[in-house]
Amino acid sequence: MSETNIRNIIRQLSHDHDTVNSGIIATVKAVDMQKRTIDAEPLDGSAPLLDINLQANQGSNFGVVVYPKVGSYVIVGPTCGSRAFVVWTTDEIDRVEVKIGGTSVEADGDGIIFNGGERGGLVKINELTQKLNGLVNIVNNFINIYNNHTHVCTSPGSTSATPLPMQADSAETFNKNDYENKLIKQ
Repeated sequence: MSETNIRNIIRQLSHDHDTVNSGIIATVKAVDMQKRTIDAEPLDGSAPLLDINLQANQGSNFGVVVYPKVGSYVIVGPTCGSRAFVVWTTDEIDRVEVKIGGTSVEADGDGIIFNGGERGGLVKINELTQKLNGLVNIVNNFINIYNNHTHVCTSPGSTSATPLPMQADSAETFNKNDYENKLIKQ
């Protein structure tokens, strides 16, 4: 008799067939972000489930990890051919981590952090454009004063007004479309 057949017979004898082939709905009781596991209590009143994996390979530090909120509902199930459980889905998320190669994103209720956050916050594009265009207005006012200014020259016996020999060009206003990255929005 093959190993697969023996395994199926044992499952049928132990009446464990339903939990092997379907998920268990449970409530999250604890979350361990270091181990990337949760403890949960099944809604059917059966024994608590401890150290349920949040990702396929608990030893990795990349991929996608969704941390359910304590008190939220989860559906958990066994991994293929194993008694170890993994979270399949949750109704409330406390935190998400995504790492692909050298790129990472962390999101929780406080915000989103890209690649560790060393570069600071994202630019508020509309506010930046308004501030820059305010500076453009100030510069253009000075340019107008410069361009319209005349020197009064006096020499013995005569007074004359001469315009400045060079005129300054006006500054151009800023347009957010020139520097906005539309692939990332907030």
